[in-house]
Amino acid sequence: MTTYPDGYATRLITLDAMRAKYEPKMHPEFARRLFPWVESMGGLIGIGNGWRDKQPDKPGFAPDGKSFHQSQTWASGLVAYAAVDLVARAAFGNPNPAHRSPTWAESKTAPAYGLHTFVTGEPWHMQCIETRGWQSWVNAGRPDPKHFTLPGTIPPPPPQPTTQENDMVRIDLDPNTDRWTSMVIGATTITHIVNGHHAAVLARADVAQENVTKTELLGILMSLRATNASPFAPGKPAADPALHAVWEAAKLKAA
Repeated sequence: MTTYPDGYATRLITLDAMRAKYEPKMHPEFARRLFPWVESMGGLIGIGNGWRDKQPDKPGFAPDGKSFHQSQTWASGLVAYAAVDLVARAAFGNPNPAHRSPTWAESKTAPAYGLHTFVTGEPWHMQCIETRGWQSWVNAGRPDPKHFTLPGTIPPPPPQPTTQENDMVRIDLDPNTDRWTSMVIGATTITHIVNGHHAAVLARADVAQENVTKTELLGILMSLRATNASPFAPGKPAADPALHAVWEAAKLKAA
């Protein structure tokens, strides 16, 4: 089992123990980036210091209340801290802070995890790559770090609307034929049937479907430039309920 340095003595703890100790007051997005990066370092890097109630009153430290080591109120309303001081296994027992994190000072992998250090003379200080100086962060409205795609992960899909939009239209060529296939769901969405998989859709939705030629469909769409009157409406010479539904869906898109 891989263990990681904790504090500035010679203690080694598991990643789960590290999370239990440092994560509770930490901004969740910072935690989501930090611990996978620490794990990727294979036990060479740990955390020397995380959350602080008070900033040390000595030169080189940010004034009390202006450090990401302390809990800050983010734009989301979340109160959390988002900075740690790292420690290297190789520096165990060394009282000189400049040697606490030599491996971090050499590391080039942290930005891939959305992390960076910016404090002059402190290569061990780690926080989110978006956060720079405390004052500039405040001036920007205290923005929360956004979801960062970590190495080896798949980007999250874009958020989907909670309800089907009534102006979506897709018109696609059926790959199995030389004809275009329209499927109208709720008279608003057109898509194509692939390998007969439309049966399940038909069973759970009010669907009108009709195979039409490319020329016919293109004619419908191009006609929208001149008129909103469907040539396939009931009572018209070319009346066809399915094509009328296609027309109405396309009209919504063109509006």
